Amino acid sequence: MTTVKQWAWQCQDCQRECVPVRAESRCMCGHRLKEHAEGHKCMNRSCNCPRFSFIVAEGSWVLRCRCKHKHTDHDPITHECKKSGCLCIGFCSPWVCNCDHAWCRHEQVMVERQVLRLSDMIAQQEQQVTSRPTAKPLVPDAASSMQRVGVQTAVAATAAVTFTQSMSRISTLQQLAARGVQQQQMGSRQQHVAAVTPFEAAAVFAARSTSGRRQMLLANADCSCEVNRFDLLQRGKQD
Repeated sequence: MTTVKQWAWQCQDCQRECVPVRAESRCMCGHRLKEHAEGHKCMNRSCNCPRFSFIVAEGSWVLRCRCKHKHTDHDPITHECKKSGCLCIGFCSPWVCNCDHAWCRHEQVMVERQVLRLSDMIAQQEQQVTSRPTAKPLVPDAASSMQRVGVQTAVAATAAVTFTQSMSRISTLQQLAARGVQQQQMGSRQQHVAAVTPFEAAAVFAARSTSGRRQMLLANADCSCEVNRFDLLQRGKQD
């Protein structure tokens, strides 16, 4: 940690820092804090500001005096308004801070702060690394290591054998199930073939061939002829 001196803008009533003063903060002369030599004389050659005087500003918004003129319209030494015809004898803004106190109830003071710089952070990290105790390498007993490796190998081999046996049993059961389904299908096919008449079988075979439609018609014609013959024979027997 490094102790540095910085400007702070504090309230005299509530004793707190209301607005932080940084390097980009503006002065009464219109220049920034970084343009002042350690917060004192302004380094701009055309400026005669003897000391940094903080002015609250946010972007393009800046405080105005009660005379309605900007802070740059006032003398940086006496703070009197430089506008012709203005009777303002000192910059005083009607602006009220977030602490509910007027601008004139605040003052600019020099304070000491504990700042952690980048070089300090690097030094702390290096100190932590060097202060760590070095871990001793663990050298296990050779015999116990070999025994542990042997037990692990035996367990792995047993698991592999068990897995192979289980897979072979599953494969056998699947083959048996497939054979049973095939035999059942073959039996149903044989039953279906036995129940089909020769004329129906010829018709089915003809329907599946390339000239199936023609052969189907011929089979139907043969069947009709056989039926007619049977009818004629029956009538002859009756006569």
